[in-house]
Amino acid sequence: MKKVVLFLGSALVLLVAGTGNGCKKDTDPPNPNSLKEEFDDVTSLSQKGWLFTNNSTPSGIASWQQGFNGVGKGGPSGFSAYSYKNYSIEYVYVGNYYGSPNTIISSWMITPPLDIKNGDRLSFYTRAENISGFADRLQVRLNMEDNTVDVGSSATSVGKFTTILKDINEGLVVDGYPRAWTKYEVTISGLSAAKQARVAFRYCPEGGMSSGIGVDLFEFTSL
Repeated sequence: MKKVVLFLGSALVLLVAGTGNGCKKDTDPPNPNSLKEEFDDVTSLSQKGWLFTNNSTPSGIASWQQGFNGVGKGGPSGFSAYSYKNYSIEYVYVGNYYGSPNTIISSWMITPPLDIKNGDRLSFYTRAENISGFADRLQVRLNMEDNTVDVGSSATSVGKFTTILKDINEGLVVDGYPRAWTKYEVTISGLSAAKQARVAFRYCPEGGMSSGIGVDLFEFTSL
C-alpha cells in the first residue's frame, strides 16, 4: 500500500493508493461476452447473428415479427412493449389466431453464439395477449453440443436443443400464460466446461389454442 502526503495550504491530505485489484464499478465497461437485445427493430436481428426457423404446420404460420399495438380483425390486439425508446411496438411478437386442432406450431428464435459457462445468467420479459380462453407456451432451450442452429426439420423435433432452461405454461393451461409483462431468469448450470453455444426461444402451443406472445429486453450476463 503506497501513502502520499500532500500539503495544500494549511490542510494535510493523505492519499492512499492500492496496488491490488479494486472493486468493480458501475462505470466499468460491460463484459464483452454479455448480450442485451431490446428488439427495437426485428428486421435487423439477422445482421446481429439471430436466426429464425419456423417448422410449424401448416407452413409459415406463427412467425416471429415486430411487435404491434393496435386494432386487429377481432378488435384491440397487440400490446405495448415492456421497454422502448421511441415506439410502443419495440418488442418481438409471435402468434397464431386462426389455428385448428390439426395445427402444430413450432416457431424458433435463436440467439447469436454465446460464450457461456456455469453461473452465467439470462433474463427476459414476456407476456401473452390480454385475451382469455387461450393456452400459449414458450420454451427456452439450450444447444449444449455446439453453436449450430440445428432444430430438426419437423414440427415436433428439437434437434440439438435438447436442454430446457425454462418452459412457460408447460401444461398448456388455459389462461396460464401471463397476460402482463413478467420477468423470467435462468442461471446456466450443468456444463462440463465453458463453451460457445446458442439459446433458442421456441413458441409451441397446441393447435388453435394459441393467441400470441411478446418477448422483450433479453439479457445474457456473462460473469
